[in-house]
Amino acid sequence: MSFSASFPVAAQPQLQQLWFFLVEHMESHTYSQAHCTSAELGCMHLTLQTMLDRTQGFGFAREYSFWIYSQSMQSAVEMLHDDAIYGTYKMYCARDPVVHVIMRRATEPCPNSSQAPSHGASLGDRQSIAASRGLRAPDLPTSRAQPQCIRQNESPEVEMLDYRGGDCRL
Repeated sequence: MSFSASFPVAAQPQLQQLWFFLVEHMESHTYSQAHCTSAELGCMHLTLQTMLDRTQGFGFAREYSFWIYSQSMQSAVEMLHDDAIYGTYKMYCARDPVVHVIMRRATEPCPNSSQAPSHGASLGDRQSIAASRGLRAPDLPTSRAQPQCIRQNESPEVEMLDYRGGDCRL
């Protein structure tokens, strides 16, 4: 499905979702954040670029990674292109009252494994805005585990980072 029209509102018409759009950087205590309701979202042409623009973010969507998260999820899921927005939302977030879209530079780590220096402040703002509407803005359960580096004997240039069963070959 392509987004040539407006974004469909929540699967449950009586559910008024609150959406947060957050740009954060790993080297800074500052962040940029915007929010809207599902009714407002239903009138938008939602793309990765429009989400970035809502936060007054600088640059182009291709320079960022986009992660979506809501309370029924165990971790944030990356949206790689515009067509993934609706599918990811429908699969994971359609029934949750608060949806977070976290944007970071493409070169920065994902929000599932690290917190930006601005995390506490932005979370406090999101929780305050949600509470004023009778909602709760859950925090993303970030893994604080430090990866263990395992050198492979066959080559000194290859290392494995072990993240609790999942690994990444460098």
